[in-house]
Amino acid sequence: MLALACAVGLAWWAASLLKHGVTAPRPFMLGLGTDWLKHAHGNGFPSSHASVAAAFAVTALLSPWPRPLRWALALAGALVCWSRIALGVHFPSDVAAAVLLGSLCALLSQIATRQLAVAWHHRTLARSLAAPVGPPS
Repeated sequence: MLALACAVGLAWWAASLLKHGVTAPRPFMLGLGTDWLKHAHGNGFPSSHASVAAAFAVTALLSPWPRPLRWALALAGALVCWSRIALGVHFPSDVAAAVLLGSLCALLSQIATRQLAVAWHHRTLARSLAAPVGPPS
């Protein structure tokens, strides 16, 4: 669960940061397609929703959860990514970049949380080995 929270938070933060640095209109701002969902006119690259959904999906796939649950969560993430294009609020390139960003955030979170777990295990083991053996005197 920690890896999931870290991945989603990191993906949202990174996408928000990139949006401030990249000026990219959304399709409806250029008169392309139908704006099915009334959306703000801010920068569209990368899609924050798709970044978070991809981070969620990849973290689910890498988790030890039961396989049907992992695939169901990954499918939900993929549907969110697809919906951003279908609703006319993002170009496919916005979503593709977001999927790459979210996947990278998921992998980094997996690595970081596994290293944290190993460090915690070593610390706990060291404490138990350093504890006195026998009844207190």
